[in-house]
Amino acid sequence: MDVHYTVMAQDLTTGAFHSFEEAHPMRHFSLPELDLLATDAGFERLTAEEWLTGSEPSEARADSKCVTCSLAGAVSMG
Repeated sequence: MDVHYTVMAQDLTTGAFHSFEEAHPMRHFSLPELDLLATDAGFERLTAEEWLTGSEPSEARADSKCVTCSLAGAVSMG
């Protein structure tokens, strides 16, 4: 998927507005893919939630997953 951005800025000395657009190709990851990548790198998933809402992650909202990982077997500091 491509994510499109429009950036607008105002010159504070002249008041003029400037804008430009960018597009960034991105892909989404399923939770099993994220778990596999984390495990392969020596991490384990602690939590998974929907970005900004904290709700259970949904495969229907592929662009909104947020995971927290820790080194596998690491002792919690908190």
